[in-house]
Amino acid sequence: MRSVGALGALALFVVAGLWTARAGEAGSLWNDLAASVAVAWGVAFVA
Repeated sequence: MRSVGALGALALFVVAGLWTARAGEAGSLWNDLAASVAVAWGVAFVA
Protein backbone atom coordinates (compact mmCIF):
# COMPACT_ATOMS: atom_id res chain seq x y z
CA MET A 1 0.00 0.00 0.00
CA ARG A 2 2.86 2.34 0.83
CA SER A 3 4.55 1.66 -2.50
CA VAL A 4 1.31 2.49 -4.35
CA GLY A 5 1.25 5.93 -2.73
CA ALA A 6 4.92 6.44 -3.57
CA LEU A 7 4.32 5.50 -7.20
CA GLY A 8 1.35 7.88 -7.37
CA ALA A 9 3.45 10.75 -6.00
CA LEU A 10 6.26 9.85 -8.39
CA ALA A 11 3.87 9.91 -11.35
CA LEU A 12 2.54 13.33 -10.32
CA PHE A 13 6.06 14.77 -10.03
CA VAL A 14 7.10 13.31 -13.39
CA VAL A 15 3.98 14.68 -15.10
CA ALA A 16 4.57 18.11 -13.53
CA GLY A 17 8.20 18.07 -14.65
CA LEU A 18 7.31 17.07 -18.21
CA TRP A 19 4.53 19.68 -18.35
CA THR A 20 6.88 22.48 -17.30
CA ALA A 21 9.68 21.30 -19.59
CA ARG A 22 7.19 21.20 -22.47
CA ALA A 23 6.09 24.76 -21.65
CA GLY A 24 9.73 25.86 -21.77
CA GLU A 25 9.48 27.85 -18.54
CA ALA A 26 12.57 28.84 -16.56
CA GLY A 27 11.25 26.71 -13.70
CA SER A 28 11.76 23.49 -15.66
CA LEU A 29 15.11 22.98 -13.94
CA TRP A 30 13.38 23.27 -10.55
CA ASN A 31 10.77 20.70 -11.61
CA ASP A 32 13.49 18.38 -12.89
CA LEU A 33 15.09 18.61 -9.44
CA ALA A 34 11.71 17.89 -7.81
CA ALA A 35 11.23 14.91 -10.12
CA SER A 36 14.67 13.59 -9.16
CA VAL A 37 13.78 13.91 -5.48
CA ALA A 38 10.49 12.10 -6.17
CA VAL A 39 12.39 9.28 -7.88
CA ALA A 40 14.69 8.99 -4.87
CA TRP A 41 11.69 8.88 -2.51
CA GLY A 42 9.97 6.30 -4.70
CA VAL A 43 13.04 4.08 -4.72
CA ALA A 44 13.38 4.45 -0.95
CA PHE A 45 9.74 3.44 -0.39
CA VAL A 46 9.85 0.49 -2.78
CA ALA A 47 13.22 -0.78 -1.56
